[in-house]
Amino acid sequence: MHTALDLAPLLDEASGAEKRIVLDLSDCSFIDSTGIALVLNADRRLSDAGIESGMTLCGLQGQVRRVLEVAGVSASLRVSPSRDAALSRQQPR
Repeated sequence: MHTALDLAPLLDEASGAEKRIVLDLSDCSFIDSTGIALVLNADRRLSDAGIESGMTLCGLQGQVRRVLEVAGVSASLRVSPSRDAALSRQQPR
C-alpha cells in the first residue's frame, strides 16, 4: 500500500525538476485530502516555475475520480483518459 507519505518526496523531486508531470493513478483506489493537497501543491510549484498545465492526471477510476470531481481538482488540472494520451500531450503547445 502506498500512501501520501510515499508520494510526497517523489512529487517534490519531480516538481523541483521543473518539467511537466504525468501522474498515473490507475492503481490508486483511494484518495483523501492529503493526497489531493500533494497533487495541487506540486501543480502550483510547476505553475510558479512558469510551466503551464504542468500536472496531468491519468487513469482516474471509481472513488478517486469521484473525489477529485467533487473537490474540483479534475476541473483545475489537466486530466487524460490514459497514460499514452497524457504523454502525447506533454509537448509544449
